[in-house]
Amino acid sequence: MGRILEDISQWPIEKRRAKIEEIYKRKIGVPLNLDNPQRFTEKTQWRKLYEDDPKITRCIDKLTFKQYVREKLGDGYTAPLIDVWHSPEDVDLNTLPNKCVVKSNCSGAGRYLIMVFDKSQIDIDKQNKEIAGTWFNKLYLHTNSFFSAYYPISPCVIAEEMISEVTTGVDEYKFLCFDGEPYCLFHADKRFKNGMLAHPTLSFFDLEWNNLGVRYGQKENNPFARRPKYMQEMIEICRVLSEGFPYVRVDFYETDHRWYLSEMTFTIDGGMIPFDPESFDFELGDLWKMN
Repeated sequence: MGRILEDISQWPIEKRRAKIEEIYKRKIGVPLNLDNPQRFTEKTQWRKLYEDDPKITRCIDKLTFKQYVREKLGDGYTAPLIDVWHSPEDVDLNTLPNKCVVKSNCSGAGRYLIMVFDKSQIDIDKQNKEIAGTWFNKLYLHTNSFFSAYYPISPCVIAEEMISEVTTGVDEYKFLCFDGEPYCLFHADKRFKNGMLAHPTLSFFDLEWNNLGVRYGQKENNPFARRPKYMQEMIEICRVLSEGFPYVRVDFYETDHRWYLSEMTFTIDGGMIPFDPESFDFELGDLWKMN
């Protein structure tokens, strides 16, 4: 689906629902049941339309997420913050360190993200214009998605320290948690190719690191993916951060020396990617107890 350059938040909810039903049928291959959702992907659509929890908005904003983590855990669990640009007039890559990460507070999947490995190798004026020109426009960001929790967020741009071990790639571990308890996780082998993010494999495991044999969309399952060194610590952190949420995914990335929290995700890929086997969609859906 192409980008919709009109304010979706202003659509009547009936129009948003109809569009979601259309997309879901095309992507998942079955009609969407929003009146009595059973699948994980169906409950994701229900959340996007109807769930009203200000804590979700706070956690999906990449800036206020850092504050949420600090309140729950203390300092040092996310990549250190360098600067925040609240308007296009603030944008100036010249003020940042030679290595850093620049990203929107309300986008994802590698969009509106710049990995600055060496400032001398980028066209700073061009990047400044690009950031100032589109990164604050709510129509281009998740603020113009079908997930209503994004609607109150004011776009800004944040600059973070680049963790030295992340220059070529990193292992990501993403835990699916239900009512404060992690159930399973997947490993994403995140590597950088020509400065762009790529996910060659995506592999589901239980908490004992048994491969679940689940394929997610077109991603390859790698049963030999590396188990996280700090898995037990991650599980305990998940219990703290996911408490009070019927479902949330808690994401980490791990270097050779430690782990960092990446983000909390409440609608995996918008709930528009199928699981194989299909039964896994129902298995996860059964764990999600809707309020």
